[in-house]
Amino acid sequence: MKSYYKMLIIILSTAALAACGSNNDENTDDTNASQDTSTADNSNENTDDSTAEDSGSNDDSTEENTNDSNGSIDGSSNSISLDNITTDPADAIATAHENFEGDLVSLELDNDNNTWVYEVNLETSDDEYELQVSVEDLSVINEHTEQDNNINIESFSYDDAVPFNEAVQTAIDEVGGELEGFTLEMEDGQLIYEIEIRDADGGNDYDVVINAETGELITTDD
Repeated sequence: MKSYYKMLIIILSTAALAACGSNNDENTDDTNASQDTSTADNSNENTDDSTAEDSGSNDDSTEENTNDSNGSIDGSSNSISLDNITTDPADAIATAHENFEGDLVSLELDNDNNTWVYEVNLETSDDEYELQVSVEDLSVINEHTEQDNNINIESFSYDDAVPFNEAVQTAIDEVGGELEGFTLEMEDGQLIYEIEIRDADGGNDYDVVINAETGELITTDD
C-alpha cells in the first residue's frame, strides 16, 4: 500500500511539473510575441518618421533648387535673356494709364542703376509722364510728371505692335548675341522696335530696327 501511495505521489508531481512547464512556455511565447509586435511597431514608426522626414527634406531641397533656378534677374549684367523676362510690358503700360491720363509715346526695356526696368512714357499737350517698373515683378520704382508743351505728339497703342519677344527673337536671329534693351515708338509715322543686341563675342553692338506692326526686319546697324 505504501508503494502504491508513493507511486501516486510521483505521478501527480510529474503531472504538476509538466503543467508548469507548459504555462512557462506559453508565457514565454506570449512575451516573445509581445516583444516582437512592439519591435515591429517601433520599427514601422521609425521607418515612417524617417521617410516623412526624408520626404520633407527632399521637398524643401527641391523648392530651394527651383527658387535658385528662378532667382532674381541679374541687374549687374548689361544683357538679359528673353527667358528671364516673365512679365508683360502691357501691365506696365496699364499701371501708367491708371496714374496718368495721357497717350502712349514710348516703351523701353533698359537697365537703369543695375535694375532691369520697363520705362513707359505718356504725354498730353501740356505734360509728360514717365513711369519705371521692375521687369522682375512690375513693382513701381520711379515716376514723375513734368511740363512739356508738345504740339506734334506721335502716340500709338501697344495693341498695334507684335509682342516684344517676337521682335527681339527676330533681331537675335539676324545678328546673334544678347539683348541689351529695346525701344518701341513712332518714327516718321511708322511704329518700330529699335532693339539693341550685343554680339556673342561682346565686341560689337547692333541696332536692329523691326517694323512693329508686321514684325519684319527693316535695318541692321552696328
